[in-house]
Amino acid sequence: VDNVCLEGACEGDFSPVTPGFHALPGSPFGIPVSWLSEEGTWKIVVLHDSGLSVGEGRGGNALQWETLIEWNASPGSSNQPFDAMENIDGGVIAVFPRGEELWFYNSKSLLPVNGVIDSSAGTSPRPAMTLDSQRKIHVSYFHEPSGTLKYARLEDSGWVIEAVPLPTSPCPTEDCGENRAYGAPSD
Repeated sequence: VDNVCLEGACEGDFSPVTPGFHALPGSPFGIPVSWLSEEGTWKIVVLHDSGLSVGEGRGGNALQWETLIEWNASPGSSNQPFDAMENIDGGVIAVFPRGEELWFYNSKSLLPVNGVIDSSAGTSPRPAMTLDSQRKIHVSYFHEPSGTLKYARLEDSGWVIEAVPLPTSPCPTEDCGENRAYGAPSD
């Protein structure tokens, strides 16, 4: 596909890449998770080979980038699905894989909850995160070694992890092909 600019988006400091995607000036290479804050500013969190970074501002050219957490380069981190969102205090919370571990990070906390949720989650846990009405953090992820869906919630005492019981197949009968546990990767 040739490089294209959609509706004048390549004007200014934007670099054309593929249709619908545009490189932001100063952004690290990786998969982004983004949202518009209540104050009307964009927050874009990027998991990359050497850490987790956030860009914040009113537009692509005005984003200010900051490294939230940094580690020695870990090739392959930048293409792993992860989740991030704004916490009630305006900080960034994120859940992401690192090697075989599943990590949690809160940019406004120095508490011991920053770090490993599950030390044996596998290399592709595909985590999802939410906050409940009591502002507690909940994470679901695929636990590769056991082939199960796991649910973790952050309590005052730390992370509590449970396996989620699932049927082996979404089909009521055996006539819809090979049975796989929900969440199991396909070939």
